[in-house]
Amino acid sequence: MNDNILYLIAEIPTPVIIMIVAISMWRSPPKRSENFGYRTRRSQLSEEAWNAAQILYGKYATILFAVTFAATVIAGTVLVFIDPDEDTALILFLAITAVQVCVLMAVIAMVERKLKKLFDENGKPRGE
Repeated sequence: MNDNILYLIAEIPTPVIIMIVAISMWRSPPKRSENFGYRTRRSQLSEEAWNAAQILYGKYATILFAVTFAATVIAGTVLVFIDPDEDTALILFLAITAVQVCVLMAVIAMVERKLKKLFDENGKPRGE
């Protein structure tokens, strides 16, 4: 192989760690009093909003980061086999990392949008 395998190795931990955390939050949401969890202003308005936020984040992040992980592995493997020059490899590495960050921002936006739909400004469930 070549030196670009280091880029592949560096890209893999982010989606894997986020998936592990997301699965744990989805399956066993942290308690509101803990210093762990999906902590935004909207998620902390009430116990119901907190629980919904943990489960929503876990569900959305698990699904989207499974796809991101697969795409990262494919892109990183292609990078290893096409063996671009070092500048091109760095740009591709940064692009893949930027996509991972964008997916995380999308997950946060999706959770916040859903919380806004489910709960009012005081964290009380909206009647639907």
